[in-house]
Amino acid sequence: MFLAGREDGAAKALVLRGNSLGVTAHPMAMTGDTACVRVRLAPLAVAIIVFGTAIPVELRAPVAWSLQADPRDVLVNVLLYMPLGLCLSKRSIAASASIGVVLSTLIEILQMSYFGRHGALFDVVANVLGVYAGMIAGRWLDRRHRGRLAGVDVGRRVALLAIVAAVALGVAWQRPATSHRIAGWDARYDVLLGNERTLDRPWRGTISSLALIPGRDIGAPPTVASSGLPDEHLPAGAFVLAEPVSFDGAGVKRLLPEVSRRFMASAVHHDAFAIVTTIVPADVAQDGPARIVSYSFDPYHRNFDLGQAGSRLVFRVRTTATGPNGAYPRAETPAVLAQGRAATIVASFDGAVSRIHVDGRAHGRANLAAADCAIPTLCDTDLPLAAVLFGYLAAIAAVGFGRPRSRSHGILLVAAASLAAAALLRVLDVGGGVLLHGWGAPLFAVLGAALLLCDMRACAARCRPSAITRHG
Repeated sequence: MFLAGREDGAAKALVLRGNSLGVTAHPMAMTGDTACVRVRLAPLAVAIIVFGTAIPVELRAPVAWSLQADPRDVLVNVLLYMPLGLCLSKRSIAASASIGVVLSTLIEILQMSYFGRHGALFDVVANVLGVYAGMIAGRWLDRRHRGRLAGVDVGRRVALLAIVAAVALGVAWQRPATSHRIAGWDARYDVLLGNERTLDRPWRGTISSLALIPGRDIGAPPTVASSGLPDEHLPAGAFVLAEPVSFDGAGVKRLLPEVSRRFMASAVHHDAFAIVTTIVPADVAQDGPARIVSYSFDPYHRNFDLGQAGSRLVFRVRTTATGPNGAYPRAETPAVLAQGRAATIVASFDGAVSRIHVDGRAHGRANLAAADCAIPTLCDTDLPLAAVLFGYLAAIAAVGFGRPRSRSHGILLVAAASLAAAALLRVLDVGGGVLLHGWGAPLFAVLGAALLLCDMRACAARCRPSAITRHG
């Protein structure tokens, strides 16, 4: 099913053998670099859209569609859908527009529940514009190249470009091994409630219950925070507030130094901790963020803090990546607080990702493990697309240099490439803190390689007649 390009001598031999059967080799099959293996662009264009926008790294509480237009998002969405428009250039404008509207609307609806994504009306408009732009470009190119846009011939030059692109992705995934861990925490700081010790970040409201719990396994946080369990039922270094405490913006409550030190030692050991609290804000005008709980020295040096910024919550954790202020990246929520209304909050860090849950629903997230990647989104929200492309590029390289001469040979090359790509991503351990962490990226790489295999199988029937013409 697959015929690889031969050197000139091999091609001439093919012509001689073919003439006895009434077939003539096409000139394209005589070039030393071109293989009679073609891949279609349409499946890749759809895969880029789906894996780039429709695969979540984590789910959150749904949010409403945005009616604002971000120029950068508009440009990205136009470019994202142009390859699809290029592949739809032979269809009618109405049919292409319908495909663009249906696909983009469905994805925008799904993104209402995705961290790192948001549904937006202007994104749908930009997506349709991208389809139109791709159609215009496709029709112009089709006239110039006489219908040869159906696929791409995979030879050694294309394979070399694929290797360069795959190496670039690998470089973008690299990060220091300890960048996302709890590091640099200062034992001289104090755990403070209601303010900084400089008294310039006052919070007004009531902390009805509070538990500081080191480790990843916090059980049922609301139960732990409100049940008043004795210390022996909690992990070593945990702290539970004995009784509610209220703040009017004038003071600060400091925990005993030994309590802060025990909690810090255990949290650093486990590389994880959680703050579980029920609060009643006095108003939603306070900002700073106003400190609810802060393990800090002053407003610019902290181990962590949980604060209120209007009706939002902000959770900052100090790591090597975020620096002594823990300023960025940080977990933030949309408007979740209301004056006089109780809210149960779980702010946690699991060694890679900081999260904020309010009343049992996920509202805030920041992947601190991805912060030191050359392109942080490739280690988090864009990881599915990047891993799929990595597997696809690996398969392109294998096919381009391996030159499959049969269907089974092509399958073996793609399978070997997919396993090699998956093993490499598993060793690199990319995508800390995302869904399917550990095996997620390798799985997506295998899917990317399988995508190429499907393209090759679908195009084989077209590729063969383009290289060999039969005579009656």
